Amino acid sequence: MGEFDIIKRYFSFGLNAAHSLHPEIITGVGDDCAVLDGAVLSDAGKLCVTTDTLVEGVHFFKDMRPEALGSKALAVNLSDLAAMGAKPAFFTLSLVLNDAHATEGFLKPFSEGLRKKAQEAHDMVLVGGNISRGEEFSITITAFGYAPRPLLRTFSLTHSSKALILVTGTVGGAGLFVEHGYGRVTLSPGETRSVQETFEYPPARWDFAREAAPYCLAAIDISDGLYGDLRHLLGLGLKASLKDSALPLHPVLKDLRTLTLEEKLRLALFGGCDYELLLISRTEPEALGPLFEVAHKTGTPLTVIGALEKVQGAGGLIELTDAHGQPLCVKGTAFEHF
Repeated sequence: MGEFDIIKRYFSFGLNAAHSLHPEIITGVGDDCAVLDGAVLSDAGKLCVTTDTLVEGVHFFKDMRPEALGSKALAVNLSDLAAMGAKPAFFTLSLVLNDAHATEGFLKPFSEGLRKKAQEAHDMVLVGGNISRGEEFSITITAFGYAPRPLLRTFSLTHSSKALILVTGTVGGAGLFVEHGYGRVTLSPGETRSVQETFEYPPARWDFAREAAPYCLAAIDISDGLYGDLRHLLGLGLKASLKDSALPLHPVLKDLRTLTLEEKLRLALFGGCDYELLLISRTEPEALGPLFEVAHKTGTPLTVIGALEKVQGAGGLIELTDAHGQPLCVKGTAFEHF
């Protein structure tokens, strides 16, 4: 197959329905550029744009199932849109394929996984992209969504106020799967399947986030690890206090007897790849009550894991304590490429 055969066969899904689903799309896949109607865009809310590149051997194992990979490639972008409280709309896709991946055996299930995830995400439409040949297989997606009031990382507290720190879903499961993949942790077949599902099919939180946005001060997705991503939300004069017993550990991680509590906490705080949302909310009932109502309505597990408060000085401190209020020291490093 040539480049344009691949595009026509596997990545033209939804093309005919594009304009009826999203009237802002005038031209999608098949032209030199996607053409969008600016008048429609201006009425849809603030346009939120995110880009992620997944590289084989860095972001996923070489034996990852193609359908799961197609689904996850879009899901990681959807997580960023969710962190902004944005409704998904359309996306572009760029692939660098080597001979092992430029085959029907890979591309058919990969595109099917991508298509299913796009349909789940409010019928997102693929509007363009590129395919190239190269030695290292990689996937780059740029996703677009709309938010009436985007949730930014920057926020402020009054001197006397506090805020709560909440997280959706569970943490540590995807990191545990990575550790298992590298042979550093041994899991049973059932345990492996459970954490593999968490790693390959991260949950979608955009419906929850869009309705929850009015009740939150800030949000971020914790793909690089809860601890490191929480640091991104701590501005000058802010301190975060977390309780170890409040962290919603993935069930497999929580029940695993071969790891110490410190090792479990390290995966929960630094393991990454969870693609859950970390939220900052006011403590008043009129904010917290509706937030949990949205969580119940959308079937989203939501847990208060700590609090933020104003402190003297530079701030930026994250304190972890046990059930008795005693400080815990869990060493780790948030994921960074360089």
